Amino acid sequence: MTKLDDYLSTLQAGECSDLVQNRGYVKIPACLRKMMRVTEEEKLVWFEIISLTNSEWGYANPTQQTLGMYLGVTTGTISKRLKNIEAKDLIASRGPKGRKRRYYPSLTLHTNPYFVLSETFHWALHVIAKHLSESEAKAGWGDILLQFVNVKEKDQFTSADTYGNFLIELQDNPDRVIEIRLRFLDAITEYLKKHAKIYLVVDWKAELEESKQQKLMREKKQRNGKKNYWTNYPKIPQTAIPRDYHVDDDEFLFENERGGKGKRK
Repeated sequence: MTKLDDYLSTLQAGECSDLVQNRGYVKIPACLRKMMRVTEEEKLVWFEIISLTNSEWGYANPTQQTLGMYLGVTTGTISKRLKNIEAKDLIASRGPKGRKRRYYPSLTLHTNPYFVLSETFHWALHVIAKHLSESEAKAGWGDILLQFVNVKEKDQFTSADTYGNFLIELQDNPDRVIEIRLRFLDAITEYLKKHAKIYLVVDWKAELEESKQQKLMREKKQRNGKKNYWTNYPKIPQTAIPRDYHVDDDEFLFENERGGKGKRK
């Protein structure tokens, strides 16, 4: 671990301060932390629900007052944020208000429209970056594209909200994800053309296929890296094996690993 990892580990355990009351960690994947169109305030409540979820039961049951005290906001604010993240299918809730209210973090986030569109957008940024000229790369195109994602609250899910309309389309047509993603990617290049005067010709279908092949190659490399015991075992020169031993290599290695000697059958 790095020095920072060591420090954070001791800090959360209360080893370097008697003041620590809030101990422990919660693992949040980067793809969730960077999810577009989920506000920072909503993420804080969402991540708190995740951190409090019992892994065996699959739910958390904090009161809104408890969440408010943890995050330093009023119960009214917590209530609003809970409704927002539930509307986005990031959690589901069951039961009456209070301690009997249960919050279930979603286990199908990989198909959630907010996740799908967000990860597609982040992937598109990398593709666009490699197509830009040096002068275009300095043109602040990233900030311009954020305006494509984040519109004023009054404009959300209206004709002025292209990103939001793709969210709705994904939600209504889960069987057309590939087609919708391609049109979404075309919309990004059109937005750059209109608002940043950057004219890109990107074959998004080919880029997606290339990305898919790269992923398959990475997975294959990982599988090949998980070799069996004997493959990873240091090879013994043939000259080190007595000529009068008529045993399989595996048996010979096994005997030597145990500290014994190869014997004739």
